[in-house]
Formats: sequence, structure tokens, C-alpha cells
Amino acid sequence: MYKLKQIIFLITFLFIGCSNRLNECSIIEKSLYSPTEFNYHNVSRELKDIPFIISRYIGIHKFLFDDANSSKEFYGSKSIIYSDALLYKSIISCDSRDNNSFYNLSKKAYDIYFENQKHYLFQFDNEEQKNYIKENKRYLLSIFTSTYLFQKKNNVTDTFNKWLNYKRTLYDIDNAISLSNSLYNKLKKELARLNQEEKDYSKIEFITKRLSYEYKSSLYSIEYQTQKKLSYKDIQTILTPNQLYLDFAKVGENYYYFTLDNQANIQFKKIDKAQSKEIDDYIQRIRKDGNISIQTTQNRYAKLYNIIFKDIDLKNKTSLIISPDGLLGLIPFEAFYDGEKYLIEKVKIRYIPSGKELVKLYRDKTKSQNNDIVVFADINFDTTISKTKGVDIYKRLKFGKLANSKRDVMVVKKLFPNQVKLFLEDNATEKNLFKINSPKILYLSTHGFFIDDKNILNPMLKSGIALSGANSAIDNKTGDGIVTGLELAGLNLHGTELVVLSACKTGMGDIEEAEGVASLSKAFMLAGAKNIIMTLWSVDDEKSSLLMEKFYENINNGMNYSDALRKTKLWMIKDKNSSHPYYWSGFVGSGRD
Repeated sequence: MYKLKQIIFLITFLFIGCSNRLNECSIIEKSLYSPTEFNYHNVSRELKDIPFIISRYIGIHKFLFDDANSSKEFYGSKSIIYSDALLYKSIISCDSRDNNSFYNLSKKAYDIYFENQKHYLFQFDNEEQKNYIKENKRYLLSIFTSTYLFQKKNNVTDTFNKWLNYKRTLYDIDNAISLSNSLYNKLKKELARLNQEEKDYSKIEFITKRLSYEYKSSLYSIEYQTQKKLSYKDIQTILTPNQLYLDFAKVGENYYYFTLDNQANIQFKKIDKAQSKEIDDYIQRIRKDGNISIQTTQNRYAKLYNIIFKDIDLKNKTSLIISPDGLLGLIPFEAFYDGEKYLIEKVKIRYIPSGKELVKLYRDKTKSQNNDIVVFADINFDTTISKTKGVDIYKRLKFGKLANSKRDVMVVKKLFPNQVKLFLEDNATEKNLFKINSPKILYLSTHGFFIDDKNILNPMLKSGIALSGANSAIDNKTGDGIVTGLELAGLNLHGTELVVLSACKTGMGDIEEAEGVASLSKAFMLAGAKNIIMTLWSVDDEKSSLLMEKFYENINNGMNYSDALRKTKLWMIKDKNSSHPYYWSGFVGSGRD
């Protein structure tokens, strides 16, 4: 059946006629014809509720043998089937040089499909969700291609807004609901315990208010995800004259990017297929080879600089806010090399998972409730903590002792003697982590991890951190010590200024890991943290400890976190023993100043 439909489409396409722009249009055409498994059990649903899995079959039929208007009348103007028909019709418009129709149809199809995401995604099983994600790519490809081909200011701004509202939001509502349910159960249990055990009613009142605040915050998050639409203007108002916002999108086989300054100047560029492949190849080589000769490393970063920044005007800009996508999320832009200087020597750089997180950070006026610096370090990964949950999916992970973790503790304790609260060795537990209450700084001298498991779709379940008992929990397939990103999002970090995660375990670089890095950073932001520093690879333990020492010294001298990190890196660049980008560039800062 699938092959028959493909033949019918190709005959129809030839009948309409091939234009000089067939190459651009065929990019979309190819993406439309990846086979999707038909799920018969869904047929019993009402027609208006038939999910996207069978919509492509009916949608193609309606498109080839009827028209989009018939699909609209039969299935409704908000159905995925109608959006499917519109998308196919947009390709014909592309091929026939009908510029406005190509964009308008692509836009309309995308809007309908994106709106249905909120209603359908959580009804699907795992396989259906996989197919849904594949379908998403068709609509993104169509809207990006039509915008790029016919660049009109209104089209560019509209597509930018769509991207800002789409990027890394697929599981936001699901995650918010999970967090809300978790906090609600936590609230009920804690209140029951307090009523039985606690006689200090002022303490009961305090804890009740705090838990209620956390629960209300999670409900607000659900409302925010379902109702609030983001505009580029929300980001524009945050930017200062010397700042540039740079947002990447990996759509199909190409990288695209938007730039935005505080005067609302928007640039939309496409990096061609060959150079997009080069970007990914160089990133994987850099990660694979680690501390290969500094000249070879600089040459590779120079290639990346020339491809990406050749059309970006950095004049009068001293600060970049970058939202990466694809494998660009696994490489430090600080190390990009123009032949004379690293990019960090010219501008300050910080990262953000998406524009939504940036806006939420600046809207959040919560301040830390105390001046504590909470440290989890010198962790015993092999101890047995409890038997509370299964961790079978993490069986390929193994965590080793961090040699200089204890030294890091002494440095922090020396610089901030009256602020530090320590959780060491067997006490560095998951239970103790979830007891903390909005410290000023949370320092996790432990491993972050990102697993490549195709059966787990939610990035926040594929990333996390290891605490006491992690190895034992993995070996025994049960126990505490593995904390996922989704669980971390439930921490009480409202007002926390900084989270530091000092040793992330990543591989050579693939899309799964890139999403994992972004989701781990996002998890701490969802928990309330304003800034996050983490590593893109397992940095040499001695150099990592040295960087952390200088970083904390700069903080103690009154610098903000992004300036403190930058100054530390510039200091390491000048030291011949640590000047290789492998040693200093792996630490990256996300969040706000």
C-alpha cells in the first residue's frame, strides 16, 4: 500500500511539472515518505480523534483523490488529517513557484499540527510518540524551507516565534504534570507526618507554606506551558546594546540560525547541507581526539568559526547568548578560533536551552532564602543506600571516584568558611539532596550522565546525576543514587543563584547526548536555579580542580558568575600547562548574568 501511494504521488508530481526549484521542494518530499507503521487499534476512536499515525494514510488519500477543502469539511479545520493535506498541497505550491501559497500553507499546516501536539502526545504509547517526533520534522522542514526561500520580514519573525515556542518543549507539559503530581503526593505525606510527629506548630506552618509554594509553582508551570506564547520581543527587551542572541535549529540535514539584538534586528540564515555535515564531523573529531595537538585542535575550531560566524556581525558586541541545537550543543563556542584569538577572548558567552528558559529566568525575581553553599562531594558510589526504585535501564553506567573531589571541598571551605554545608561520602545521598532548601550555591562534585537508549524518548529521563549508592543501585537493579533530570527538576532551588556540576560523562557526540546536556541544564532551571555550570566532557581531574579553585576565588572577589568563569578560562589560556582548549573550554555556563 505504501509503495502504491508513493508511485501515485510521483506520477502526480511529474504531471504537474518539474521546475528549476525541484531540488529545494524535493527535500521536503523525501521527508514525507518515510514509512510509518499502521496501528489498527486506534481505528476504533472517533474520526476527530484519529491520531497522526493513521492520518498520513488518510491524509494522502484525501490529497491525491480529493483536495484539502474536502479534508477540512470531512475531518474539521483543526484535525491533523487536514494539516497533512495542507502540507502536501504546500509542496505543489513550492514547485509551481507560488511563493505566498507555499509559505501560507506551510504555516497553516504547522499551526494545526503544533496545536494538536498538546492534545495527542500524552495519549500515545512509546511507539506512537516515536512516530509523532518523526512527523514533527516534516512540518518544521516545510516552514523553515518556505521562510528561507521567500525571505520576507513578517515571515521570518513569525517563523522565529514558532521556533521559540517549539524548541525543546515537546515534553514540557508532561514533565510539569509529573512534577505537580509528585509534589502533591509529597505535600500529603509530609502533612500527615507532621500532624502525627511534630509538636512545633510554627515549624508545621513553615513547612506547609513552603510545600504549598512548590506545588503552586508547578501548577503555574503547567499553565505557562499550555497558554503562554513567546515572542522574539520578550527576548529583545532582555538584551542590552552589547548583547546578541543566537538561536540554532537543526532541521533536516541543515543547520539554520536566527540572530536578535536589542533593536529587534533579526537575521535568518541557512547553512548548506555540505557545511552542516562538516560542522557535525568536526565536532565529533574534536570530542573523539580530546587533547590532540593544539595546532590540529585550533584548525578544527577555525573551520567551525569560519562556517558559522562568517555572516554574523559581532561589531560592538561583547556578549553572546547562545541556544545551540543538534551537535552544536556538545561543543564550546568559546574555543572557536579566528586564526589569532579564541572567541572567548573577544566576547563573553553563556548558553540557554531555549528562548523560553531565558525569558522565564529574567521574569523570576525570587531570591535565595539563605546564604548557604551546599556541597556534595567525595561521594561513595559503591555503598548501598536503599531498595526504593528500579534502575535497570542504567546498567551500562559505572561511576568512578573523583580523585580531587576532597580537594575541591577544602578550597570552597577555605574561601567561604561560614557558609558551607557538606554532604560527603555515604551522606551524599539522594534523600539529603531533596532536603536542601534554596541554597545560594549548590556544588555537586559528581558525575552527570547521558544515556543513549532509543526506547526512552523524554530527554529528562535519559540524563541525570550519580550520588552515593549509584553503582550499587545499578548492579542490584534497585536502590537510590541515580537521580534523573526529571527528578532534579523537583528540587527546591527557587532563588538559588548557581548550580555547579563538575564531572559529566559523555561519549563522542550524537544528537541524543546533545539533548541530554540541554535537558540536564534545563532541569536545574525548572527547579529554580538561575545559573548552571557543567562540563561537556570528562575534563582532566587535576585541571578541573584548578579551574574550580580559580572560579571560586573570582566569585569571592565579587565577580558575577559568567564573568568569573570567563576570567578563569582566560587565565588558563595564558598558562602553557593548561592552554589547550581541552582543559579549559569543557566547562560551560548556562542561565542569566
